Amino acid sequence: MTDDAMHIAPLAISPELRAAYESTDYEVALAGATHVLRIGERTPSALCAHEPAWRRLVVISAYNPFSRELPQQANEARHAALVAHVDRAGRAHAPALGRDPSGRWPAEVSLAVFDPTDDEVDAWMVLFEQNAVVLAERGATSTLRFHPDEANRRHQDPAAAARARARVEGRRRL
Repeated sequence: MTDDAMHIAPLAISPELRAAYESTDYEVALAGATHVLRIGERTPSALCAHEPAWRRLVVISAYNPFSRELPQQANEARHAALVAHVDRAGRAHAPALGRDPSGRWPAEVSLAVFDPTDDEVDAWMVLFEQNAVVLAERGATSTLRFHPDEANRRHQDPAAAARARARVEGRRRL
């Protein structure tokens, strides 16, 4: 990793984009049922009841990097690559969608990943250029976890982006 990679400017996620993430319904398809996660609301008890037991899940998409719309075929290829990365990490996952409840934006194919580490999540956000993911824990409220280069995260944990990039570079060498 070069020094330049360590000094990437913080992401500026607009208040409007944050509001859009916060108002999205995140649907997780598991065992024939759809469970909806909403930011600031408790994780649905029916989702928590599914086996095998899980501590937390993260909903992540590889579509539309940094909210720049891509053609469907490119998004599908990115999603397949995300699934491959999650499989290589040995993490269980389920299909998910991010759905705008107003219907103004098309649903975005996502993946619900069970029990990933923080470093894995950060690396996937870096690799797939995602502004944020949804973090849901059993019995807790769903929250957004922003990209490690997002300004507030960089202030709280300045080394997060460097760790994520090192993980991504390590995977590329395999």
